[in-house]
Amino acid sequence: MKKILVYNSFSNMMPELIVWMIYLQNFGWSIAEIALLQGIFTFFSAIFEIPSGIIADKIGYKRALQLAELICIFYLISYFFPLNRMVIYIGFICFSLGLSLISGTDTSLLYNITDGNKFLKYMGIFNSLGIISVAFGNLIGGWIAEKSWTLLFLISLLFRVVALICITSFDVSKIREVEPIADNKKAIKLYLERLYDFVKTTKKFKYILVSSAFLMSSVTLSYQYMPVVLEQLSLTTGQVSLIYAIVSVLGSVLSFFSEKLTSKWSSRGVAVIIFFISLLLFLGIGRFPYHSIIVTISFMVPNILYELLSVIIDSTVHEDLRDDIRASSISLINFANSIMLTFGSILVSLLSGLFSLQITISLICTTLMLLSLLSYIEFGRR
Repeated sequence: MKKILVYNSFSNMMPELIVWMIYLQNFGWSIAEIALLQGIFTFFSAIFEIPSGIIADKIGYKRALQLAELICIFYLISYFFPLNRMVIYIGFICFSLGLSLISGTDTSLLYNITDGNKFLKYMGIFNSLGIISVAFGNLIGGWIAEKSWTLLFLISLLFRVVALICITSFDVSKIREVEPIADNKKAIKLYLERLYDFVKTTKKFKYILVSSAFLMSSVTLSYQYMPVVLEQLSLTTGQVSLIYAIVSVLGSVLSFFSEKLTSKWSSRGVAVIIFFISLLLFLGIGRFPYHSIIVTISFMVPNILYELLSVIIDSTVHEDLRDDIRASSISLINFANSIMLTFGSILVSLLSGLFSLQITISLICTTLMLLSLLSYIEFGRR
C-alpha cells in the first residue's frame, strides 16, 4: 500500500503544469496556438483513452504504469525545444498517451489491493496525497520558473524518474489480477464487446459516465486556462503558483475527510450542493471581468470542492464496475472527458478573437457544469 501511495505522490508532482502556457508565450506562442496545442492534446487523449484501458487490463496495471512514466519522461524532454513546434506537438501527444495509461489504471490498481468495503477510505487518502503532491508541484513551479525554466523541467524529470522507480519496485503478488484474454488477436475485440455489453445492460452507468465526464471537463478547462487569465489580471507567476497550491491543499483536506463528510450527510445531497455552488461561481468569472479577487475566488472554490465531489462520484462508479474491464470502463469516462476538452479547446481558439479568455472560460465551464448536474440528477432518479 505504501509504495502505491508514494508512486501516486511523485507521479502527481508536475511543477510545469500551471506555467507551461506562460513558458510557451515567452517563446512567441499566441493564445490561439496554445489553445490549438491544448486541443491536440485533448484530442489524442480521447483517441488513446479506451485503447490504454484495454492495454492496462491486458498487460497488467504495473506494466501499464511503468510504460506511462517512460512516455511522460519523453514529453518533459520536449520542453527543451520550445521554438520547434513539431517537437512540442509530439511531446504533448506523448503526454496524452502517458496520462491515458495512468488514468483509471492507478485507481484500478488501488481497488485490487484493498478491501472493497474500505475503498472509499483509501480512495480519499490516495486522492488526498495526489492533490498535496500537485499542490507542492504548483507551489514550487511558479517560483522556480521565475529563476530558471531549465531547472524547472529538470526537477520535473527527476520526479517522473522517482515515480518510475517506485512503481517498478511494487510487488505484483499483492494484486488481485483477473485472468486476461490470452489470444492477443482477439483481445481488443473481446474487451470492446465486454465493455459495450456492460454499458448497454447497465443503464445507470450511462448517466454517471456523462455526469463525470462533463464535471471533469468543466473543472479541467478552468484549471488549464486560468493561469493565463490571472496573469492578464496582473498577478505574477509566483502568485499564480501560490493560488494553485492553496487550491490543492484545501482540496486534499476535503478529499481526505470525504468518508466522514459523506457518512454524516447524504453523499448525493453534498454532491448537488457542490454542483450549484460551482455553477454560480463559474458564472462569476465572466460577470466580474476586472475584479481580480472575485475572479480568483470564483476559480478557487469550485476547484477545491471538486476534489470532494470527484471522490463521491469515483466511489459510486467503482462500486458497479466489473473487475475484468475495470480500467477499460474508467477509460471510457476519460474518453468522454477528453472529447469535451477537445471541443472546449477548439471553442477557446475560435472565440479568442470575439471574447476575452475570461468570458469564454466562464461560458464553457458553466455550461458543462450544468450538463453534469442534470446528468447526475437523472442518475439519482434511476
